[in-house]
Amino acid sequence: SSKAQLLSRYFLGLSGMASTESTPKRAKTEAPENEVVSAEAWREARLKLLEKEKEFTKMRRELAAQRAAMPWEKVSKDYLFAKATGNCDEVVGLADMFPDGDSDLIVYHLMFGEKSEQACSL
Repeated sequence: SSKAQLLSRYFLGLSGMASTESTPKRAKTEAPENEVVSAEAWREARLKLLEKEKEFTKMRRELAAQRAAMPWEKVSKDYLFAKATGNCDEVVGLADMFPDGDSDLIVYHLMFGEKSEQACSL
């Protein structure tokens, strides 16, 4: 599968449904042998984990707030895109994609390593 195909799948929202041809096989691992404990010991362990889960949720919310507060970047380049018809001879400018005056555009970066076929969005 080429990088362009992977990129297409990503932007079409199909990245999670990639064909098995391009998905590397994962080695089967055996499930760990969990300790069997009393109800009281399980509850104690669960409450410890719950505290970590609450901390993680708080951190995730803080990160989301920081992401939302990021400054916006003005688009000064005139990007051109092929029309939805698929005819590459018909192009439309970025501003033309928002005819009703909408001005918000959210862009996520998608990168490939030099020798990677797997995309990384971070």
